[in-house]
Amino acid sequence: MEHKSGKGSTIGSDGLDASRTTAQQTEKLIGSGLLPKNKGGNLKMETQEVERKVAEDLIEESVLKDEIEQYLIPPQKVSFMDLQGEETELWIVLKKNEYLLAFDETYGDYGIGYRNITDELVYSGHEGSIYEAYGRLINR
Repeated sequence: MEHKSGKGSTIGSDGLDASRTTAQQTEKLIGSGLLPKNKGGNLKMETQEVERKVAEDLIEESVLKDEIEQYLIPPQKVSFMDLQGEETELWIVLKKNEYLLAFDETYGDYGIGYRNITDELVYSGHEGSIYEAYGRLINR
């Protein structure tokens, strides 16, 4: 269940502000296991950690699992523009036709990306699990 805070932000049932992540919220994500705490204390994931996360997320059985595995690519961290025009760093983990699935290490979820007519990478937003994001991708 979500509710609006006094400043217009959407607060989820987990107590996290969906519009931005504060240091306190990031610590909550680390404590819940959604984000790793690296040796250096920063929150940046390495390629192997992203690969492991994707593999863990695919453990759950789904009719889409085999199809998703066909389109996985080695994770690449790149800059996207989100729909609000803000630049964000995300991991591309899947490519199917002109669409990409990107993993957001800050939120621990996936969303759809694509190249616009000026060849910029655009991130359409958070979709949730890898299965939810892929489901949205194939229904475009």
